[in-house]
Amino acid sequence: YQKIYVFNGRLTYTKAIFRAAQKCNVDCYVSERGSSINRYSLFKNHTIHNIEKFKENALQLWNENKNVLEKEEIAHQFFANRRKGILGSWHSMTDLQKEGLLPQGWDKLSTNIVFFTSSDDEFASIDDSWKNPYFETQLDAIQYVKQIVEQDSFKGWKLYVRVHPNAQRLGEDYVKQIQALESNTTHIIHPQSAISSYALIDECDVVMSVGSTIGYEAVYAGKYTIQLGKSLYYNFEGPINPNKKEDIAGLLLNKTIVMPSKDILVLGYFMNTYGIEYKYYKADNYISGTFKNCNLNLTDKPKLPFKTRLKIKLKKILR
Repeated sequence: YQKIYVFNGRLTYTKAIFRAAQKCNVDCYVSERGSSINRYSLFKNHTIHNIEKFKENALQLWNENKNVLEKEEIAHQFFANRRKGILGSWHSMTDLQKEGLLPQGWDKLSTNIVFFTSSDDEFASIDDSWKNPYFETQLDAIQYVKQIVEQDSFKGWKLYVRVHPNAQRLGEDYVKQIQALESNTTHIIHPQSAISSYALIDECDVVMSVGSTIGYEAVYAGKYTIQLGKSLYYNFEGPINPNKKEDIAGLLLNKTIVMPSKDILVLGYFMNTYGIEYKYYKADNYISGTFKNCNLNLTDKPKLPFKTRLKIKLKKILR
Protein backbone atom coordinates (compact mmCIF):
# COMPACT_ATOMS: atom_id res chain seq x y z
CA TYR A 1 0.00 0.00 0.00
CA GLN A 2 1.11 3.57 -0.68
CA LYS A 3 -1.53 5.33 1.42
CA ILE A 4 -3.77 4.27 4.27
CA TYR A 5 -6.65 6.26 5.73
CA VAL A 6 -7.86 5.45 9.23
CA PHE A 7 -10.31 7.05 11.63
CA ASN A 8 -9.15 8.52 14.96
CA GLY A 9 -6.09 6.32 15.48
CA ARG A 10 -6.59 5.60 19.18
CA LEU A 11 -9.36 2.96 19.12
CA THR A 12 -8.47 -0.72 19.52
CA TYR A 13 -8.40 -1.66 15.84
CA THR A 14 -7.69 1.76 14.28
CA LYS A 15 -4.60 2.19 16.45
CA ALA A 16 -3.39 -1.26 15.34
CA ILE A 17 -3.75 -0.16 11.70
CA PHE A 18 -1.99 3.15 12.43
CA ARG A 19 0.95 1.40 14.18
CA ALA A 20 1.23 -1.18 11.39
CA ALA A 21 1.43 1.62 8.82
CA GLN A 22 4.17 3.31 10.86
CA LYS A 23 6.16 0.10 11.08
CA CYS A 24 5.87 -0.50 7.32
CA ASN A 25 6.73 3.14 6.50
CA VAL A 26 3.44 3.63 4.70
CA ASP A 27 1.86 7.09 4.83
CA CYS A 28 -1.17 6.95 7.10
CA TYR A 29 -3.73 9.75 7.07
CA VAL A 30 -5.71 9.91 10.31
CA SER A 31 -9.22 11.25 9.83
CA GLU A 32 -11.06 13.13 12.57
CA ARG A 33 -13.82 15.66 13.04
CA GLY A 34 -12.90 19.23 12.14
CA SER A 35 -13.56 22.48 13.96
CA SER A 36 -17.25 22.31 13.05
CA ILE A 37 -19.80 19.76 11.86
CA ASN A 38 -19.13 21.04 8.34
CA ARG A 39 -15.46 20.02 8.35
CA TYR A 40 -13.28 16.94 8.66
CA SER A 41 -9.55 16.81 9.31
CA LEU A 42 -6.65 14.71 8.05
CA PHE A 43 -3.31 14.37 9.83
CA LYS A 44 -0.43 12.74 7.97
CA ASN A 45 1.37 10.07 10.04
CA HIS A 46 0.12 11.33 13.38
CA THR A 47 -3.13 11.70 15.28
CA ILE A 48 -4.73 14.94 16.40
CA HIS A 49 -3.62 13.97 19.92
CA ASN A 50 0.09 14.30 19.15
CA ILE A 51 1.15 17.04 21.63
CA GLU A 52 4.21 18.15 19.64
CA LYS A 53 2.43 18.21 16.28
CA PHE A 54 -0.64 19.91 17.74
CA LYS A 55 1.25 23.14 18.40
CA GLU A 56 3.02 22.91 15.03
CA ASN A 57 -0.32 22.55 13.23
CA ALA A 58 -1.85 25.43 15.19
CA LEU A 59 1.07 27.76 14.44
CA GLN A 60 1.04 26.80 10.76
CA LEU A 61 -2.66 27.61 10.43
CA TRP A 62 -2.16 30.90 12.30
CA ASN A 63 0.75 31.96 10.08
CA GLU A 64 -1.09 31.10 6.86
CA ASN A 65 -3.66 33.82 7.55
CA LYS A 66 -2.05 37.27 7.22
CA ASN A 67 -5.15 39.13 8.42
CA VAL A 68 -4.31 39.68 12.11
CA LEU A 69 -7.60 41.32 13.08
CA GLU A 70 -9.61 38.51 11.47
CA LYS A 71 -7.54 35.84 13.23
CA GLU A 72 -7.90 37.50 16.62
CA GLU A 73 -11.65 37.93 16.21
CA ILE A 74 -12.07 34.24 15.29
CA ALA A 75 -9.92 33.22 18.28
CA HIS A 76 -11.92 35.35 20.73
CA GLN A 77 -15.13 33.91 19.28
CA PHE A 78 -13.97 30.38 20.13
CA PHE A 79 -13.67 31.17 23.84
CA ALA A 80 -16.92 33.17 23.82
CA ASN A 81 -18.76 30.24 22.20
CA ARG A 82 -17.37 27.76 24.75
CA ARG A 83 -18.89 29.80 27.55
CA LYS A 84 -22.24 29.72 25.77
CA GLY A 85 -22.01 25.94 25.35
CA ILE A 86 -21.53 26.24 21.58
CA LEU A 87 -19.12 23.57 20.35
CA GLY A 88 -18.69 23.41 16.61
CA SER A 89 -18.16 19.67 16.30
CA TRP A 90 -19.34 18.08 19.54
CA HIS A 91 -22.05 18.30 22.17
CA SER A 92 -21.64 20.63 25.14
CA MET A 93 -20.61 19.17 28.51
CA THR A 94 -22.17 22.08 30.39
CA ASP A 95 -25.80 21.75 29.25
CA LEU A 96 -26.94 20.65 32.72
CA GLN A 97 -25.22 23.54 34.46
CA LYS A 98 -26.99 26.69 35.63
CA GLU A 99 -25.34 29.96 34.67
CA GLY A 100 -23.79 31.75 37.66
CA LEU A 101 -24.51 28.94 40.15
CA LEU A 102 -21.83 28.49 42.83
CA PRO A 103 -21.53 25.78 45.52
CA GLN A 104 -23.57 26.30 48.67
CA GLY A 105 -21.45 28.04 51.32
CA TRP A 106 -19.01 29.55 48.83
CA ASP A 107 -16.92 32.06 50.82
CA LYS A 108 -15.33 34.91 48.90
CA LEU A 109 -13.14 35.68 51.91
CA SER A 110 -11.42 32.30 51.60
CA THR A 111 -8.71 31.59 49.04
CA ASN A 112 -10.53 29.23 46.71
CA ILE A 113 -8.85 26.68 44.43
CA VAL A 114 -10.93 24.94 41.77
CA PHE A 115 -9.55 21.64 40.49
CA PHE A 116 -11.05 20.57 37.15
CA THR A 117 -10.63 16.86 36.45
CA SER A 118 -10.59 15.46 32.91
CA SER A 119 -11.76 12.24 31.27
CA ASP A 120 -8.20 10.90 31.25
CA ASP A 121 -9.30 7.43 30.12
CA GLU A 122 -9.72 8.95 26.64
CA PHE A 123 -5.97 9.57 26.38
CA ALA A 124 -4.53 6.64 28.34
CA SER A 125 -3.96 4.50 25.25
CA ILE A 126 -2.20 7.04 23.02
CA ASP A 127 1.48 6.81 24.01
CA ASP A 128 3.97 7.72 26.74
CA SER A 129 3.93 11.40 25.74
CA TRP A 130 0.61 11.60 27.60
CA LYS A 131 1.96 10.04 30.79
CA ASN A 132 1.36 12.34 33.75
CA PRO A 133 4.76 13.67 34.91
CA TYR A 134 3.59 14.19 38.49
CA PHE A 135 0.97 11.61 39.47
CA GLU A 136 -0.11 8.07 38.57
CA THR A 137 -3.80 8.99 38.62
CA GLN A 138 -6.02 12.03 38.96
CA LEU A 139 -7.11 10.69 42.33
CA ASP A 140 -3.48 10.91 43.49
CA ALA A 141 -3.32 14.50 42.27
CA ILE A 142 -6.47 15.50 44.15
CA GLN A 143 -5.25 13.80 47.34
CA TYR A 144 -1.91 15.60 47.06
CA VAL A 145 -3.51 19.04 46.66
CA LYS A 146 -5.94 18.24 49.49
CA GLN A 147 -2.99 17.52 51.81
CA ILE A 148 -1.41 20.85 50.84
CA VAL A 149 -4.59 22.80 51.64
CA GLU A 150 -4.80 21.08 55.04
CA GLN A 151 -1.37 22.44 56.07
CA ASP A 152 -1.20 25.28 58.62
CA SER A 153 0.34 27.67 56.09
CA PHE A 154 -2.83 27.30 53.98
CA LYS A 155 -5.31 28.19 56.70
CA GLY A 156 -8.38 29.78 55.13
CA TRP A 157 -7.89 28.01 51.79
CA LYS A 158 -10.61 25.86 50.21
CA LEU A 159 -10.36 23.24 47.47
CA TYR A 160 -13.28 22.60 45.13
CA VAL A 161 -13.03 19.60 42.80
CA ARG A 162 -15.23 19.87 39.73
CA VAL A 163 -15.50 16.29 38.46
CA HIS A 164 -15.63 16.18 34.65
CA PRO A 165 -19.21 15.60 33.38
CA ASN A 166 -17.93 12.72 31.24
CA ALA A 167 -16.66 10.87 34.34
CA GLN A 168 -20.20 9.63 34.97
CA ARG A 169 -19.85 7.04 32.19
CA LEU A 170 -16.89 5.46 34.03
CA GLY A 171 -19.31 4.25 36.70
CA GLU A 172 -20.41 5.25 40.18
CA ASP A 173 -17.45 3.49 41.83
CA TYR A 174 -15.04 5.87 40.11
CA VAL A 175 -17.04 8.92 41.16
CA LYS A 176 -17.42 7.60 44.73
CA GLN A 177 -13.63 7.29 45.05
CA ILE A 178 -13.34 11.01 44.41
CA GLN A 179 -16.34 11.87 46.58
CA ALA A 180 -14.69 10.02 49.48
CA LEU A 181 -12.13 12.86 49.64
CA GLU A 182 -14.79 15.32 50.85
CA SER A 183 -13.68 17.15 54.01
CA ASN A 184 -13.88 20.52 55.76
CA THR A 185 -11.41 22.00 53.29
CA THR A 186 -12.17 19.89 50.20
CA HIS A 187 -15.53 19.94 48.43
CA ILE A 188 -16.40 17.55 45.61
CA ILE A 189 -18.78 18.65 42.83
CA HIS A 190 -20.61 15.72 41.22
CA PRO A 191 -20.33 15.29 37.42
CA GLN A 192 -24.05 15.95 36.96
CA SER A 193 -24.17 18.95 39.32
CA ALA A 194 -25.83 22.14 38.04
CA ILE A 195 -23.00 24.24 39.50
CA SER A 196 -21.48 26.36 36.74
CA SER A 197 -17.88 25.66 35.74
CA TYR A 198 -17.55 29.20 34.41
CA ALA A 199 -18.91 30.74 37.60
CA LEU A 200 -16.23 28.75 39.47
CA ILE A 201 -13.54 30.13 37.15
CA ASP A 202 -14.77 33.71 37.54
CA GLU A 203 -14.98 33.60 41.33
CA CYS A 204 -12.00 31.44 42.33
CA ASP A 205 -8.42 32.51 43.04
CA VAL A 206 -6.57 29.59 41.46
CA VAL A 207 -7.48 27.05 38.78
CA MET A 208 -5.92 23.60 38.56
CA SER A 209 -6.47 21.33 35.58
CA VAL A 210 -5.42 17.88 34.43
CA GLY A 211 -5.71 17.96 30.67
CA SER A 212 -9.15 19.51 30.28
CA THR A 213 -9.55 22.35 27.76
CA ILE A 214 -11.15 24.42 30.49
CA GLY A 215 -7.67 24.91 31.94
CA TYR A 216 -6.79 27.06 28.96
CA GLU A 217 -10.15 28.79 29.09
CA ALA A 218 -9.23 29.79 32.63
CA VAL A 219 -6.00 31.34 31.33
CA TYR A 220 -8.05 33.26 28.76
CA ALA A 221 -10.23 34.52 31.64
CA GLY A 222 -7.07 35.83 33.33
CA LYS A 223 -6.88 33.22 36.08
CA TYR A 224 -3.70 31.89 37.66
CA THR A 225 -3.73 28.33 36.35
CA ILE A 226 -1.55 25.36 37.33
CA GLN A 227 -1.53 22.31 35.07
CA LEU A 228 -1.08 18.95 36.79
CA GLY A 229 -1.09 16.67 33.77
CA LYS A 230 -0.60 16.51 30.02
CA SER A 231 -2.97 18.18 27.60
CA LEU A 232 -3.17 19.00 23.91
CA TYR A 233 -2.00 22.53 24.77
CA TYR A 234 0.78 21.36 27.14
CA ASN A 235 3.46 23.09 25.03
CA PHE A 236 1.54 26.36 24.77
CA GLU A 237 2.37 29.26 27.09
CA GLY A 238 -0.32 30.05 29.63
CA PRO A 239 -0.90 27.40 32.30
CA ILE A 240 2.02 26.87 34.68
CA ASN A 241 3.65 23.43 34.47
CA PRO A 242 5.49 22.62 37.74
CA ASN A 243 8.99 21.16 37.36
CA LYS A 244 8.06 18.57 40.00
CA LYS A 245 5.08 17.99 42.26
CA GLU A 246 6.98 19.29 45.29
CA ASP A 247 6.84 22.75 43.66
CA ILE A 248 3.03 22.91 43.74
CA ALA A 249 2.70 24.29 47.28
CA GLY A 250 5.19 27.08 46.52
CA LEU A 251 3.40 27.95 43.28
CA LEU A 252 0.16 28.33 45.23
CA LEU A 253 1.64 30.50 47.97
CA ASN A 254 3.57 32.70 45.55
CA LYS A 255 0.95 33.07 42.86
CA THR A 256 1.34 36.07 40.60
CA ILE A 257 -0.68 37.61 37.80
CA VAL A 258 0.11 35.73 34.60
CA MET A 259 -0.19 37.80 31.44
CA PRO A 260 -1.80 35.80 28.61
CA SER A 261 0.54 35.18 25.67
CA LYS A 262 -0.17 35.11 21.93
CA ASP A 263 -0.49 31.32 22.28
CA ILE A 264 -4.02 31.79 23.62
CA LEU A 265 -5.16 33.34 20.35
CA VAL A 266 -3.23 30.78 18.28
CA LEU A 267 -5.05 27.97 20.10
CA GLY A 268 -8.46 29.65 19.84
CA TYR A 269 -8.00 30.33 16.13
CA PHE A 270 -6.96 26.75 15.42
CA MET A 271 -9.84 25.24 17.37
CA ASN A 272 -12.28 27.44 15.45
CA THR A 273 -10.93 26.87 11.93
CA TYR A 274 -9.01 23.60 11.47
CA GLY A 275 -10.17 21.01 8.98
CA ILE A 276 -11.36 20.69 5.39
CA GLU A 277 -14.88 21.64 4.31
CA TYR A 278 -17.07 18.75 3.13
CA LYS A 279 -17.83 18.68 -0.58
CA TYR A 280 -20.51 15.98 -0.81
CA TYR A 281 -21.48 15.41 2.82
CA LYS A 282 -23.98 17.67 4.57
CA ALA A 283 -24.13 17.37 8.37
CA ASP A 284 -27.42 17.59 10.27
CA ASN A 285 -25.57 17.49 13.60
CA TYR A 286 -22.31 16.05 14.92
CA ILE A 287 -23.36 12.40 14.43
CA SER A 288 -25.55 12.30 11.32
CA GLY A 289 -26.01 13.78 7.89
CA THR A 290 -26.43 12.99 4.21
CA PHE A 291 -23.98 12.08 1.44
CA LYS A 292 -25.18 13.44 -1.94
CA ASN A 293 -28.64 13.78 -0.36
CA CYS A 294 -28.63 10.10 0.65
CA ASN A 295 -29.05 9.29 4.34
CA LEU A 296 -26.61 6.44 4.97
CA ASN A 297 -27.77 6.08 8.59
CA LEU A 298 -31.21 4.74 7.67
CA THR A 299 -31.65 1.20 8.96
CA ASP A 300 -35.16 0.52 7.65
CA LYS A 301 -35.15 -0.88 4.13
CA PRO A 302 -37.83 0.53 1.81
CA LYS A 303 -40.82 -1.82 1.51
CA LEU A 304 -41.06 -3.48 -1.92
CA PRO A 305 -44.39 -3.67 -3.80
CA PHE A 306 -46.55 -6.73 -3.00
CA LYS A 307 -46.12 -8.30 -6.48
CA THR A 308 -42.35 -8.01 -6.24
CA ARG A 309 -42.29 -9.56 -2.76
CA LEU A 310 -44.57 -12.42 -3.94
CA LYS A 311 -42.34 -13.07 -6.96
CA ILE A 312 -39.22 -13.22 -4.75
CA LYS A 313 -40.93 -15.63 -2.37
CA LEU A 314 -42.10 -17.92 -5.17
CA LYS A 315 -38.62 -18.01 -6.65
CA LYS A 316 -37.22 -19.07 -3.25
CA ILE A 317 -39.84 -21.85 -2.95
CA LEU A 318 -39.22 -23.12 -6.49
CA ARG A 319 -35.48 -23.05 -5.94
